[in-house]
Amino acid sequence: MLIKNVMIHFLQKLYFLVPIPLKKSICFESQPDFSDNTRYVFEELILRGYNKKYKMYWILNKPLNNSFVNKTENVEFIERKSLKGIYAVACSKVLISCNSIFQKHSSRQKYIHLMHGSCIKDCSNHYQYPDNIDVVTDLSPYTIENDAKGFAFPKEKFVDIGFPRNDDLFKKRDISKLFGTFDKYVYWLPTYRQHNNVYAVHSDISMPILYNKKIAEKVNSFAREKNTLIIVKPHPSQDVSKLTEYKLSNLIFIDDAFLMSNRISNYELLGNCSALLTDYSSVYFDYLLCNKPIGLCWDDYKSYEENEGFAIDMETAMAGGEKLYSCDDLCSFIMRLANSEDVLV
Repeated sequence: MLIKNVMIHFLQKLYFLVPIPLKKSICFESQPDFSDNTRYVFEELILRGYNKKYKMYWILNKPLNNSFVNKTENVEFIERKSLKGIYAVACSKVLISCNSIFQKHSSRQKYIHLMHGSCIKDCSNHYQYPDNIDVVTDLSPYTIENDAKGFAFPKEKFVDIGFPRNDDLFKKRDISKLFGTFDKYVYWLPTYRQHNNVYAVHSDISMPILYNKKIAEKVNSFAREKNTLIIVKPHPSQDVSKLTEYKLSNLIFIDDAFLMSNRISNYELLGNCSALLTDYSSVYFDYLLCNKPIGLCWDDYKSYEENEGFAIDMETAMAGGEKLYSCDDLCSFIMRLANSEDVLV
């Protein structure tokens, strides 16, 4: 392993010094692997037959077990930290990412970044776009103004064509086959508080409102009374292992493996739910397209503001959601949702 890592490091340095002939190939990246905006662009290119003209590489963080892998002509899935992965990025004519940033090795390469989401949190201290990206896609002129500042990137390189993944918000799917039959389904997508990649701590809690088992059981009981299912998908970078140990009937936890095994995308599930619970995540902007209720769990707002900070005027930009600061607020939100009352402010 040590020898392999040394060789990879050496090749990364070498490819910057020695010109590598470009091949007719495209590299794709996403986190989680094989998902998000990049996957939608990839699948559209497959539909248009671009894999017959270009070799396509999916750069992965870990091996992917997916039936799609063996069915697609001229597509190869390779690990990022491998000799082949380093070479594929260096020699491909086109690079397409939406989360991690590729290292562009030649000015002749074209680099399109599809974004993981517009800025709400202030990420300027730990996440900026390099100048060698050619195009960044964004949601709207409003978000471009903000994202150009947040990512310290020229506004002229942004294009407001929307995010490909948002198409899935409007796909109809009977999710009762996955979860059982309920009157209402609520999808809870909290952002990270303690990010395991950068060791950043932005709040003194790991999950909003659900501080302990007693509170979780109270929310579960109330949701059961209202025949509502709350589906929680924690941020992949957040440790909520204690919470996920709770075995509750109407408050359940899922992850990316659940989505993949059930062949449903994150946004397809979201679009078929009755409401969204989130906090400081850009999924808020995406879900506005659905014109459905949004609950914003803001109980650690002050702590998050002091530690991470925000890139936008929160009160103005997030006026489309109802602020929830406690277990009682959350239960009230669920009650009015169950009664089909307007919970938008």
